[in-house]
Amino acid sequence: MMKQKRGLRVFLGYSSHDSAHAKKLRDSLSAHPEVATLWTDKSISAGEAWQARLRSELTKADVFVVLLSPDSVKSSWVLTELGAAWADGIPIVAITTTAGLAEKLPLHLEQTRIIHVDELEEPEAIYKVLRCFEESVA
Repeated sequence: MMKQKRGLRVFLGYSSHDSAHAKKLRDSLSAHPEVATLWTDKSISAGEAWQARLRSELTKADVFVVLLSPDSVKSSWVLTELGAAWADGIPIVAITTTAGLAEKLPLHLEQTRIIHVDELEEPEAIYKVLRCFEESVA
């Protein structure tokens, strides 16, 4: 019997100051749930133990997509999520709003795919990136 593949579990990390870019990215990723299942802080319900949920969802992620902006590189939560993904060996895709931001991070992200946000104007662009990780998910 052939094992059916599931979509990638994608954890999206971003600063609340980047809501417009994050919404575009969420909409793009959510359009095809067969390719990717997206988790963001918008998935947390009121009154939920959000730190435990965040930690749980991050450890289940196949790919960590981080929206890097001047605001997010100053956000302790974005940096904490990024560091946790890096420590767990979760593949990281950095979507940057400004050139050179990845080089300013305290982590050496040599295995990270870095894409400028303008490259995502084409609706299928993010899927071209995520397809690189599909083979690891069965």
